Amino acid sequence: MNDANGEPQGTIRLSVPTGLLEGSLGAIFPEFLLLHPKVQLQILATDQRVDIINDRLDLAIRAQLTEETDAELTMRVLSKVDLILVANKEMAARLPKGEGIESLTDVPTVSFTSGLIDWREVDVWDFTGPDGALYRHEHRPRMSCRSVPAVLEAIHAGVGVGLLPDIVCAEGLRHGTLVRLLPDYQMSQATIYLVFTASRGLPTAVRTLVDFLVERFRTFNAAIEGDRADAV
Repeated sequence: MNDANGEPQGTIRLSVPTGLLEGSLGAIFPEFLLLHPKVQLQILATDQRVDIINDRLDLAIRAQLTEETDAELTMRVLSKVDLILVANKEMAARLPKGEGIESLTDVPTVSFTSGLIDWREVDVWDFTGPDGALYRHEHRPRMSCRSVPAVLEAIHAGVGVGLLPDIVCAEGLRHGTLVRLLPDYQMSQATIYLVFTASRGLPTAVRTLVDFLVERFRTFNAAIEGDRADAV
């Protein structure tokens, strides 16, 4: 909806994963609202999958480990993020150096659970080593949780090492409170999508937010690529 001057206005309902909202996206939405004072945002912070149509949402931001398609929805890729293994600096200093996956033996871990009810006592992390071979690390997490902020906080506190998206760990890595482990080992890559019901006929306010998010993620992706290059 527009006002008489063509300015976006109205309410936009969207869902956002908690880890992104409390991290990189936390400052983006206030910036958007200051630019568009006649727009209201209603944000559902959740790590559960939402039904855009039945939940009456205009947009959803999703982070998926697998490519996703849906004939009823338009999906726009915002970012590709690497999963990286991190620890706080004190725990990282105690780990054996140069021993590859074997350095994780008996090291406490923290895991993000992917299911709604996922009571596994043993978790598995798969890595591709610098030699191209596949490596598997089975472990019993000290804590597992379907909340990225909770897992990140546990890692910062020294509960264990954990596997999280680099987009979530970027600030801790820049400030030295987190240390990346096994940088020569590659893990899975996650895709962040912007999902909506139609590419045409979107209300102006929604279309404006879509364009704003695409542009901000373009800037953010460039910064992340710079961080990755510095880490090599």
